[in-house]
Amino acid sequence: MSARKLSLVAVLLVLPALLPAQRGGRSGGGSSAGAGGTPPDVSTSTKSGIKIDKDPVRPKTDNGIPSTKDLQRENMVNFVLDKKKDLKLSDDEVKALKQINDHIKDTVTSPMKSLDSISGEMKHGGDMRAARVFAPNYVAEVRAQYDTFLKEALTKLSDEHQKAANELIEARKKELAPEKDKPQP
Repeated sequence: MSARKLSLVAVLLVLPALLPAQRGGRSGGGSSAGAGGTPPDVSTSTKSGIKIDKDPVRPKTDNGIPSTKDLQRENMVNFVLDKKKDLKLSDDEVKALKQINDHIKDTVTSPMKSLDSISGEMKHGGDMRAARVFAPNYVAEVRAQYDTFLKEALTKLSDEHQKAANELIEARKKELAPEKDKPQP
């Protein structure tokens, strides 16, 4: 790994810890619009900070950063495991997918924690510029891991199961797609 990549990784790992330190803890921030800068006419859950949206599949957080729950819904290996009975997967296939899914969870733990830290800071009036710089990198890292492990997981399935799984995955991706990405009727 080059020194430049190592430096970037170090900065990405240290940033969530520095955000509270630069703000003097979790106090202050906000605006006259409400805590976290939410306009007063937008209904939000005070506990989760999620806007009440017509699309229950993909709620938007106040700060525009997808929540870790939103990202976990994008884990297609876990989705295929949930559909194991519909797909009629063999015990060996299920076992292989579970091992891959466990590895995914281990791999994405760090970026997910960083996203949680950034989202927590945003709820308390944190630096939105820093969140817009670093959060997309963490989200992209998680999604890249999901894609990589999905390819590996599909190779563990029989041809018939791969075809059925791909059809379910495509339907799920359309379901999770933001409104602007959905095909218009």
